Amino acid sequence: MSEVSKGGRTIVFVSRQMSQIRRLCERVIWVDRDVISQDGPTLGVVFAYEATFAGQPEGDGLGKQDLGRSIQFVK
Repeated sequence: MSEVSKGGRTIVFVSRQMSQIRRLCERVIWVDRDVISQDGPTLGVVFAYEATFAGQPEGDGLGKQDLGRSIQFVK
């Protein structure tokens, strides 16, 4: 997958495996209940996502916060 992305193609990768996301992605969109929670650089968004499960305050300034935009997946 990394080779394909280096060829200039956009890849939509859906996963809950943070190690894979860190390794493969430059930008992350965190979707929670059909709403974009965060969109930004991988490390900032993954940090905020993991912090929600560790009881830590969200965000560290690396990702955009609380975008609140609704999304809809269309076939």
